Parts: sequence; C-alpha cells; structure tokens
Amino acid sequence: MSFCIFGCRISVDFLFFAVLAFGFCCDGGGYLGLTFLCAIAHEAGHIFAMLLCGVPPVCILFEPFGAAIKCPGSNFLPEKLQIVIFLTGAFVNFALAGIAFLMFGECPFFWINAALGIFNLLPIAPLDGANALECLLGVFLGEKRANLYEKIISAAFLLPFAIFAFSAALKNKGNFSVLFVCLYLCGIFLADCGVMKGNKNVS
Repeated sequence: MSFCIFGCRISVDFLFFAVLAFGFCCDGGGYLGLTFLCAIAHEAGHIFAMLLCGVPPVCILFEPFGAAIKCPGSNFLPEKLQIVIFLTGAFVNFALAGIAFLMFGECPFFWINAALGIFNLLPIAPLDGANALECLLGVFLGEKRANLYEKIISAAFLLPFAIFAFSAALKNKGNFSVLFVCLYLCGIFLADCGVMKGNKNVS
C-alpha cells in the first residue's frame, strides 16, 4: 500500500501490519502501543530535522521491523548537518523521557523512550548511531574508509553482545527478549553489509 503526502511517498509493507497485529496479540503488558507511539515520535524527529535543513524526505517505507526514511538530498549537506539529522530521532526520545520523568517519575513512557534513544545510538549499522559515526569518520578518513571502519566497529559491538544474548537465553530459559534483539541487530547489519550505500536511509 502506498500514497503521497506533500510530495512524499508513504509505502507500507503488508508484513508491517502482520507483525504489528501479531505483536498486539502477544502483548500481555500492553506496552506495544506505547512503544509504537514513541517510535513514531522518533521518526518525526528525523523528518523535522530534514525539513529544517531544507531536504524534505521523498519516501517513507514502513517495513516489518521498522521504518526507513529516504532523503537523497541529505547526502549533499555538510557532514555536521547530516549528523544532526541522524541524531535528532534519539534526542526526541530523550526529551520525551525527560518530560515523562519530571511529570510521572520512572513510568513506562520514560523507560521506553530512554531505551529507544539508547538503542538507536548504538554504533551498529544501519542504526542512527552508526550512520552518524560514519559521517564523522568521513570528515577525517574519506567516505570509503569511513564505511569500512563503520562495519568493523559494528561487528566489534555485535560479537560480545551476541555472546551475552545467547548465554542469557541459556541461563534464563523462556526469556528470549535479549536474544531476539540480538538477532534483529545481526539481521539488519548483514543486510546493510550486502548493499553499497549510495544514499543513506534514516531509521
């Protein structure tokens, strides 16, 4: 399903609805809806930063496990503005977490936003933290070497996390949440390694 809003094509994969429906069915704690709202706020932060920088997104794709915002014009921006665009989503989550903490203390809205912000700042491609790091390295090393170092750093972070996730799953039988997160990170990292990025997508 796809449609246009203000010249931006919004595409929604069928599997996105399938995964969302399955998640709501299995969501015993009722936190999935809140997590979805926090994720929307995260993506809205990216879009707002793009608009402020004068490079509106051309396509937003909702995939089974996230969203990708395509903005080819951002590649022509100075690196510092690209970094701002990549980091704005996490900053929005941290701002919302701070507001929630001041008003309600350590409520679920606080923890979900804090977790989303930290998660997206991990230097694991193609998360926002890795993309921002690649832009920063590109200033000193050039684009090709920066991309290579980004992949090396991503793998260096993933390996110990994978060991921890599998050991935690074995010790705590029935608790596979950390393992699922690890498998998701490994999947998006391997997918990112298989594609030469001419245009970065914001996640």
